[in-house]
Amino acid sequence: MKQSENIKISIITTTYNSERFFEETIQSVIQQNYPNIEYIVIDGGSTDGTINLIKKYEKHISYWVSEPDKGIYDAINKGIKKATGHLVKIINSDDRLTKNSVKTAVSFYLKELQNHRPEDFILISPLERMTEQGVVRAVWGTKDYVIFFENLLHPTWYVPKEVYEKIGLYDLSYKIASDYDYFMKLLSNKIKIVKSETAFAQYREGGASSNFSGRKEVIAIKKKYKGNLKAFLLKLQIEMISAYTIIRQKLRV
Repeated sequence: MKQSENIKISIITTTYNSERFFEETIQSVIQQNYPNIEYIVIDGGSTDGTINLIKKYEKHISYWVSEPDKGIYDAINKGIKKATGHLVKIINSDDRLTKNSVKTAVSFYLKELQNHRPEDFILISPLERMTEQGVVRAVWGTKDYVIFFENLLHPTWYVPKEVYEKIGLYDLSYKIASDYDYFMKLLSNKIKIVKSETAFAQYREGGASSNFSGRKEVIAIKKKYKGNLKAFLLKLQIEMISAYTIIRQKLRV
């Protein structure tokens, strides 16, 4: 086994009635050209065909459970607790890993270990944005940003297990934007954000956090870390973007 292949990758997918796109997610994981992967699936008690898909690919899954939970971040936290890899990757049940995502991330991880401890950095990348039909229509780069909203690119993260041990798990008081809270927590703890220029993941539009549906949580988190003024400016910006989106939709009709 090559030195790089000694690095174990824990990939976590959380599911709840996810049969529509989940098989694409699974296939993007098992098609990775990397031998040392631990695949963890945390299901919230699905009643559709999700469990059948889990059983179909069970030989590729290191651990799975189906039980009620307190939401997506509770399920993610359960997966992180089960993870035994050097790097932890969360991929949602309607998203996909890009080809060679894991191998590319491991390469960056080993390079970064030459200068930093694993608890001091995470890896991110550009994010390929897909339509519901799975067609990549745009790439959100690591340098793209909305003025008052940090570009966290959560679906691309590869996080050393030591970071979770140092910073903790996701805050369950946020139902939609706990990933944004975690990103702000990383920044406040001076965790280095290492940026790959090769995309690690593909994000399917229409998920829980699409279209600023978690705007109240995001604004509250901004206030928590950056104060009232920046929270107010972010609120104005979100309202402007929402109004612009509505106008564009009406013009298309």
